[in-house]
Amino acid sequence: MKHLCQLLCLLSSFVLIHGCIPIKLAPQISEYRIDRGVDIDKSLKTEKNLFVFENREKGLHFFNFLSKKYKLEPHGRGSRFSVNLNDTDFDVFVFAPQINNSYLDFTEITDNNEYDKDDDYDETYHYIAMRVSSAYEDDCLSLNSLHHNVIVNYLKELKTEYLSSL
Repeated sequence: MKHLCQLLCLLSSFVLIHGCIPIKLAPQISEYRIDRGVDIDKSLKTEKNLFVFENREKGLHFFNFLSKKYKLEPHGRGSRFSVNLNDTDFDVFVFAPQINNSYLDFTEITDNNEYDKDDDYDETYHYIAMRVSSAYEDDCLSLNSLHHNVIVNYLKELKTEYLSSL
């Protein structure tokens, strides 16, 4: 009982000092991340592996960049294009998810106005997520894929080219 009381006091102090408790944080990706979509964020809703990187701009910039380089076709909530690498055709599916940080906000209770909600305090993160398949493999970003290294190197080069164009 004593430990529970100490824990409640500590939690109350934290809330009074900070005003917010994070309940869901957007993933922080330094270079890129390859993982199942649902493991990155549940909103990505795919069990397939995705190549994901943070985008400094909104997704439209990336789609414009790709439109100049490839023939983009609409696909679900994103677009797709085809690329030939090592005499193999691949379909690249591109999405531009936005993921928000979520907080329990207690600033009204504490009257602690560290930031004004009208300020440019934006907790939305923009990402580019790409899934790659071929006629032979449904998930070319899987570690078991025969083309894994070729695809990862291609996507890293594409990302670098895009970011240097900003």
